[in-house]
Amino acid sequence: MNTQVPSNIKPILDRLDTLCDAGFGIALHLRFARPTFLYSTYPTAWLDLYSASGLMLHDPVIRWGLMNTGRIRWKDILMDDPENVLGRATEYGLNHGIACAVGPANSRSFAGFCRSETPFSEDEAEDILSMLQTLHDLTLPVQA
Repeated sequence: MNTQVPSNIKPILDRLDTLCDAGFGIALHLRFARPTFLYSTYPTAWLDLYSASGLMLHDPVIRWGLMNTGRIRWKDILMDDPENVLGRATEYGLNHGIACAVGPANSRSFAGFCRSETPFSEDEAEDILSMLQTLHDLTLPVQA
């Protein structure tokens, strides 16, 4: 997994950081259950709980992103959430989220984007989806 931010995508990540006061998590080019690039600005306390509790395995946002492309508001994801991942997220200020996913199943990129106070407008949600598509395109793995 790449831990450095390539200079060609930094302006997009900076713009997303401005739009998402509660943070975001982006996994680019998931292959063999591992992203080529992972970037997260979620609160550290949430990330610690998420990791320690193994919530990734139960997260409806991730499950949605693996099975779909496009975008959806978290409140509209109609999947079981037996570990109450989305409910627990609100305890950390992740109150208004959208999930976005792009790319083919063998190199899917998906993300969650959050705000604490106000939902994303439709135009903002479309812009965020477009930015994820651009990040996906700019980070296409080199084929041997």
